[in-house]
Amino acid sequence: MILLLLVGLWCVTRFPADARPGGVWRELGTSVTIAFGADAQAHALAIQPNGLVVTAGGAGGQLALARQRSDGQLDVRFGGNGTVKVQFGAESMANSLVLQPDGKVIAAGYTGDGAGSTKFALARFNPDGTLDDTFGQAGKTTTHFGKSPDQANDQANSLVLQPDGKVIAAGYTSSGRSTVFALARFRSDGTLDHGFGHTGKTTTDFGNFYDQANSLVLQPDGKVIAAGYTSATRTTALALARYTADGRADKTFGTNGRLVSASDSHTFALQAVFHSDGTLIVAGFVYGPDNTDFAVTRYAKDDLTPGMRWEVPPHMNRTSGSPRPTDQAYPCAPRRWHDSQRPMTRPVLFSRPWDCWGVEMGL
Repeated sequence: MILLLLVGLWCVTRFPADARPGGVWRELGTSVTIAFGADAQAHALAIQPNGLVVTAGGAGGQLALARQRSDGQLDVRFGGNGTVKVQFGAESMANSLVLQPDGKVIAAGYTGDGAGSTKFALARFNPDGTLDDTFGQAGKTTTHFGKSPDQANDQANSLVLQPDGKVIAAGYTSSGRSTVFALARFRSDGTLDHGFGHTGKTTTDFGNFYDQANSLVLQPDGKVIAAGYTSATRTTALALARYTADGRADKTFGTNGRLVSASDSHTFALQAVFHSDGTLIVAGFVYGPDNTDFAVTRYAKDDLTPGMRWEVPPHMNRTSGSPRPTDQAYPCAPRRWHDSQRPMTRPVLFSRPWDCWGVEMGL
């Protein structure tokens, strides 16, 4: 079974395993819309071990969750009618979900005061949809990265659960002059973990005017990788940052813990996952000269080991045909690219799916 979350309307679509629309998913056929009585958007999706489907987002300025049975019907055991809404401030939104082994659910996103100030916001729910009062203050917690919460511009976009029950949230913080990666780790009781970064928080600046983390992946050794993008005046490039288990920049990764894939256009990373073979796959989109396309990047397992760096030689040509300007920013494996004067000996890892995916995956 495949579930698709459609952002813009709170709409969940179910597909059979072969990805063809079909099956019984309420009377609407393959799609279910959930009415909250206000403007609503779903941004996150998780499937519980018992098959229940949890979605999260926002509705009417409140952080909102819904839970459905395997047939698509709302699970009335959750919040009394299958939905819950939580008031943080004037505006709130959940962007990510994690499921705890005990059936509790943690949602992360942001809350704002309606005047432009926003903070990281997390809420934990019991299996019945009620707020867990053992987490934060009455089930909710917020944190900001600026000097004052009234001047904060922070947002959590991704959340991961560690085996010890701690959670790490990642997104961005803006000082007004620049925006940078922002991460915070919380103990199981919702308080900041002061053993992570500086008083539970850490930031990463890629040296451009806008950096944003959109996805987190946890390594078996406790290190965490944040994937997103960094924007300069004329280009936006995929950006990764790796942190040690105590929240410090991992100096053995890329350059001082940061890795930027070369780009001569605008490339955005939205989601990262580890493949079962140890490779890291990052998905997003790229603005081309004529349209916007899927962009999928695969990092081989060895490329995430200490000391590796990535560069795009400016003089590379395609093995067939004349190079296009946009091609030169998207090489994949050495066997697909060549240089007559200096053979390329290392892969450069940013790739467009139609240029590289079939080769790299062995298709």
